[in-house]
Amino acid sequence: VDNLSITRSSNTVSDVLDGVTFTLKQESASATITVEDDTGSITENIQAFVDAYNDIVNYISTNSTYDTETHEGGPLYAESTPKNIISHLRSIITSRVTGLPEDLRALSQIGVSTNRDGTLTLNTSTLSEKLSTDLEGVADIFTDSTNGIAVRIYDYTDDVTDTVDGSIQIRVDGLQSTVADISDEITDLEERLDRIEADLRRQFAALEAMLTGFSAQSSFLSGLTSQWNNNG
Repeated sequence: VDNLSITRSSNTVSDVLDGVTFTLKQESASATITVEDDTGSITENIQAFVDAYNDIVNYISTNSTYDTETHEGGPLYAESTPKNIISHLRSIITSRVTGLPEDLRALSQIGVSTNRDGTLTLNTSTLSEKLSTDLEGVADIFTDSTNGIAVRIYDYTDDVTDTVDGSIQIRVDGLQSTVADISDEITDLEERLDRIEADLRRQFAALEAMLTGFSAQSSFLSGLTSQWNNNG
């Protein structure tokens, strides 16, 4: 390799050039190997990033609607937590990565634009041009160890999805607590209604007995009056 003699015990060599693995098929006096950046795979990965972000935006949007005809809201309607998450993600997506060159420090400079509905669109022509002139610069926008877009999104989503004190879990715990409180209130109300029903039944029975007594007295008085009239 580069006029250097290298010997390996296997025909698979992966420790000569960083990121390159050679699989030797047969002996040859010499061979010319050209190594090029796989911009196609990079474009696919960035498109996958855009698609994943759009999936989140569309999911929250779809489940946050309100039907004016049925007067029913989606599962996330009036929920502030998903809106806050999208707002924070959008602020990361549209931010500039500090410490990078002025002309290559934002997603908008490599062909990623924001639509009116909050989703993203990738202009592959713009991205291809940037990759051909400064591939590492494009990568830094995502992977800069301090302010890279992908790094910041990972850190943020890791926080909000924490199963102990992440904002989503906190909201879930709050909803479960509310459901438990409502369930207790329903149980208390049912018990109160049972007591009220029992009281009403007792009152009804007492009134019915009283009515029966009045009816008997009325019959007695009516008969007595008739007897007096006959005697008179």
